[in-house]
Amino acid sequence: MGKINRDAIIENCKKYLGRPYVWGGESMEEGGYDCSGLVYRVLQDSGFQVGRTNSQGYRAIGTKIPAGKRKKGDLLFFGSPERANHVSICDVNGKMYESIGSSSNTKDNPGPGVTYSNISRRNDMIEVRTLFDGDGQEEADEGMARNDYQVGGVYTLQAEMKVRTGAGTNYRAKSYSELTPNGQSHDSDRDGAVDKGTRVTCQKVKVVGKDIWILTPSGWIAAVYQGKTYIK
Repeated sequence: MGKINRDAIIENCKKYLGRPYVWGGESMEEGGYDCSGLVYRVLQDSGFQVGRTNSQGYRAIGTKIPAGKRKKGDLLFFGSPERANHVSICDVNGKMYESIGSSSNTKDNPGPGVTYSNISRRNDMIEVRTLFDGDGQEEADEGMARNDYQVGGVYTLQAEMKVRTGAGTNYRAKSYSELTPNGQSHDSDRDGAVDKGTRVTCQKVKVVGKDIWILTPSGWIAAVYQGKTYIK
C-alpha cells in the first residue's frame, strides 16, 4: 500500500484551517466540513483510501492504543464508550485539528469549522487509534482494506449479493422493484439480491473499515466483506 507519513497528515490538516463547519459536509461545494468529513479529506489527501463514514465509523480502522502513546497523525475520538460523536487528528504538544459545529449548521448557517485546538478543550476523549505500526514513515495499517477496484471496471459477482442504498451494512437492502431493469433481469428469485455470475460496472468505490464497497447501477454491493472477496 505504499508508505504514509505522519508529517503529511499534519500538513494536509493545515490546508483546511478556517474552513467552515457544515453538518455532513466533506467539501466546499457542500459549504464546509463536519468533523468526520475533515478526517476523510485529510486521510484521502495523505494516501489512506478510507471510506466516508461518521465519527463512530472511523473507530473501525487502524489500531487502538493507550491515550498516553498518541502521536501526531493519530485519530482522537470523543463521546461515550458506546458511541463516538466527535473525531479529530492529533498533533504534538497537546494540540489537535478538528472541525467544530453542530447538526444545526448548514451551508447557509455554517459553524466555526476547522481549528487548531487544545485536546483538553474536551474532557470526554474515549479512544485513540493509530494508522501506523511505528514512528515516522510507515505502512498503512493492514486492517485497512486494499483497494484494487477501479471506476469503470467490469467485475463478476462470486455469490448472490444483496444491493444496498449505501456503502455498508448499516444501509438498507433494496427490494427487487428498486433495482434497475438490468439488475432485475439478474435477480432470478426476485429477492433484491443479484445472482452469482452477474457482471457489474463499478461507478464508485468506498473503503469502509476493512471492507470495500462498489457502486453499481442498481446500488452498493460489498466487493470485499469481512476478509472475503465477493466481486472479482
